[in-house]
Amino acid sequence: MMKAVGYIRRSTDNQEHSLGDQQKAIEKYANSNGYELIRFYKDDAISGVFTNSRLGFKEMIETASNGNRDFNYILVWDIKRF
Repeated sequence: MMKAVGYIRRSTDNQEHSLGDQQKAIEKYANSNGYELIRFYKDDAISGVFTNSRLGFKEMIETASNGNRDFNYILVWDIKRF
């Protein structure tokens, strides 16, 4: 199986697609396409405009950049969430 992490984000508390909805969709996609989800990174009620305040995103990118990462793929519900 291809090892992957999921990234979920919503911009506001009132956003239409909750983090849970995004996670379920990513899990369904992963199961149907041969990915093993290791974990999820998330940012809740944080704008995607600037990465400085997106702690989950920053941690994911730092982990992906170091030589000891345990995944090769990042799955997102929608590219706008990335």
